[in-house]
Amino acid sequence: MPLWSLTESDSEAWTAADVAATEEDNSSPANVPERVGSFLQASSIGLRLRSTLEDFLTFKDCQELLRATTLATVMHQGCHLFSTPAGSRDTHSLSRVVDGIDVFLSHNWSTPRHAKFLTLVYEYNFGG
Repeated sequence: MPLWSLTESDSEAWTAADVAATEEDNSSPANVPERVGSFLQASSIGLRLRSTLEDFLTFKDCQELLRATTLATVMHQGCHLFSTPAGSRDTHSLSRVVDGIDVFLSHNWSTPRHAKFLTLVYEYNFGG
């Protein structure tokens, strides 16, 4: 079974042999990203997908949703923000609308906040 299908207009960049070879290579995952990447770069679907992703990642037409805070705010009182997953107006007010985000911190709630604090202290003082 093919990983994707091509419309006539999207197949201009690929020959029938390319599509057939890709379908045969489904058992070899190493070949798929290269072929998919080539397809997305050369096809109208790829251009539309790229444009949609750029709009999504840059918050086009909804910049007020792109909010961030400073590392000092996150680190305050031993990462007190990570004490509970419940958000509030108070925690929301700690962020502000920004043009971009330099670093995105991801975490899970099962890790104690002191461990997160120590990890951030290490990373931002001694990390690479």
